[in-house]
Amino acid sequence: MGPLIQQVCLLTFLILFNACSSVADMQLVVPPDPVVTSAGHDVILPCHLSPQTSAVDMYIRWFKEGEFASPLYLYLGGKVTEGKGYEGRVSVFTQELEKGNISLLLNNVMASERGSYKCHASYMDWIQELPVVLQVKQQGSVPRISMRKHHRVFIQLSCSSENWYPEPDMLWTDSSGKEITSAETERPKQKEGGDLYSITSHMRIGMDQLEGVTCVVMSQYQGTKMESTLQMTEEFYMSSLPDRVYISAFMIPVFLGLLCITASVFSLIHQRRVVRETLKPLDYMNTKLKAMDQDLIKKTEELTYKDKLMGITETIPDSVWSLMVDHAVDVTFDPDTAHPRLSLSDDNKCLKFGELKEKKDCENFKEKGQGSSSMKFDEENKEDTGHFGGKPTENSMLNASGKDKDKRTGFLNRIMKKGQNKEGTLKVEEVRKEEATENLEEKSKGTKVKFNQDTCVLGMEGYEKGTHYWEVDLGKKSQWSVGIAQDTEKRDNIQMYPENGFWSICYKDGELKTVEQSSTFLPIELKPEKLGVFMDYERGQITFFNVEKKCHIHSFYGMFTKKLYPFFGPLIDCKEELKISPVVQGDKPSTSESC
Repeated sequence: MGPLIQQVCLLTFLILFNACSSVADMQLVVPPDPVVTSAGHDVILPCHLSPQTSAVDMYIRWFKEGEFASPLYLYLGGKVTEGKGYEGRVSVFTQELEKGNISLLLNNVMASERGSYKCHASYMDWIQELPVVLQVKQQGSVPRISMRKHHRVFIQLSCSSENWYPEPDMLWTDSSGKEITSAETERPKQKEGGDLYSITSHMRIGMDQLEGVTCVVMSQYQGTKMESTLQMTEEFYMSSLPDRVYISAFMIPVFLGLLCITASVFSLIHQRRVVRETLKPLDYMNTKLKAMDQDLIKKTEELTYKDKLMGITETIPDSVWSLMVDHAVDVTFDPDTAHPRLSLSDDNKCLKFGELKEKKDCENFKEKGQGSSSMKFDEENKEDTGHFGGKPTENSMLNASGKDKDKRTGFLNRIMKKGQNKEGTLKVEEVRKEEATENLEEKSKGTKVKFNQDTCVLGMEGYEKGTHYWEVDLGKKSQWSVGIAQDTEKRDNIQMYPENGFWSICYKDGELKTVEQSSTFLPIELKPEKLGVFMDYERGQITFFNVEKKCHIHSFYGMFTKKLYPFFGPLIDCKEELKISPVVQGDKPSTSESC
């Protein structure tokens, strides 16, 4: 048992000794010369182990000299770490690690990445690192020749080229290829914060060098050069001479010309002063003509504006107009909502501002009794009164029933209270007037939906869905207000604005405008004699049209939640009738009904 243990220990010692001996004999191999590449290309920084040994289990680090703590690439136990700014651009050939190849592949090299890099490898107690020098070159732009100065006997040229690395050289040659030593070449310059160089050179050429000159920029390190050639003709040389060559030849004539011009100017100034004094009385007429010109310009602008405004009358095609009037509805005034001072026709299609119907009956009654302020009761009245100052007969009371009976009885009682005059007549006219006044007060108190404060009226039928259209005949009325109102219990002491459920436009004091807290004044040229009102409940749109011109006047937009009614008012001191006009369907002529 003892000899076996000794053999195992000896074998282990020999294996470790050989491993240590082989590691001790390893060394890194890098190229002695710099690695050269061009900006934008990919480059390999060579580094491998000799003799050929596997580097799979080694610690590999690539870093720029002096920046050990900021490596480009780290490899340890199969785990790779790429440095900041080099992500996706650095790698090693993992399949070559078995053969000891730890070269670094650097993609898309930049000029700023030139310098010395260190290849570092370590295994157990063995550590070694060697430098690899990287040189990056970049070919710059084609040299550009420009003319800086043109003298009588020479032309000064300038040649420049940019974006070179490393520093380039520049020289001039003549047409035979011989270098022109008189050229002045500036030292190559780098832009602030940049690595690329630019270079500029200047030279002068005379008449003897017009055959051509060449500007050459080269990089001895790269072994490349670029050149530009300039050739000039004698005609160009002479034609491009500066004007100052000829100034002296023309100095005296120009001076004399200026002197003559100055004398002429002074003479003109004097003559102008004399003429101004002579024409001074005409200044007033000139001012007046200017004012007339301004008025003419203003009126021309107004006419132009009106012409443009009239141009919109054709903006609604007949086909669209026909679609709109297809939604026409029959609108009538609702007498239950009419202000007491508004008189409605029998068919509720016309209204005007005036006296109550009862008062009008009284006036008619007065006209029939011309020449007398009172009225006698004849035999036809005896059925009702029996005798002067008496009571109604039984026969007359039998013929009356209900409200008529109460009305007739009250009327006769008032007549009897009034008594009779010397001629035996009753003062019926006064009783009629008193009854009309009482009826006015009764009408004002008898309903909650009537307009008692503002002279307004609603349409009979309301709408809570769909699209509807109707027309109102305004004629030559001097004042009107038409629109749509939502269903509400409150009719008085309310501002009739859109936020309170009233959408309308009005014409008053020669102005056409919307009825809002901040009214929009509309062009007076759009004032209609026949107004079209279009309502789309679902879209929340109310639109007004000039029917004669088929043009748009104004639109309101909102959200409707209650029933909407045609709305007319307030109508103040409007003696002419406002009429609901029948809508013309298709091309049929419009015939307004008389009221």
